Amino acid sequence: MNQRQKRVRVVLHQLQIDHNGISSIRSQRGDATFVSVLRDWKGALVDGRVARAKVANPLLGKLLAIRLACGMARALGISNVYIESNNQQAIKLSVSELVPPWEVLPLVLDIRQLRQYLGLSFSWVKRSGNLLAHTVATKALRNLLPFSWVAAPPFFLSSVVNSESFPVL
Repeated sequence: MNQRQKRVRVVLHQLQIDHNGISSIRSQRGDATFVSVLRDWKGALVDGRVARAKVANPLLGKLLAIRLACGMARALGISNVYIESNNQQAIKLSVSELVPPWEVLPLVLDIRQLRQYLGLSFSWVKRSGNLLAHTVATKALRNLLPFSWVAAPPFFLSSVVNSESFPVL
């Protein structure tokens, strides 16, 4: 086996959780929808979760979305997960040792503990690079997301998944 094949095999075991916060956060009349999307190394849809809550603080919403993704990784028993967010402040709080604002302190401490326990990595992405999570959150907020959106993605999701797929090495 040559060096390139070894590298690709290692990548096969890495999973990525997207979110447009991590997931997308969309709000309407005080309600927020959080979406955590699990994708494999090629960008294919593997699993996903949708949650709702009332949040007054946008940072709190982004951190709830990140914790949803961390909890998903823990529940599935996977480690070495890359969690992406389009919110730089939420990413910085998740990876730094700075004391967070008191209103998000418990959430940030949960995320940091899960990061260490599971070996999670966090990175910032442009909002435009996270269209799948944004689309899922928007449809969920409007009650237009089918129950089986992961197992049998509707066309509007399939086209986004295909457009965001990663090139195979």
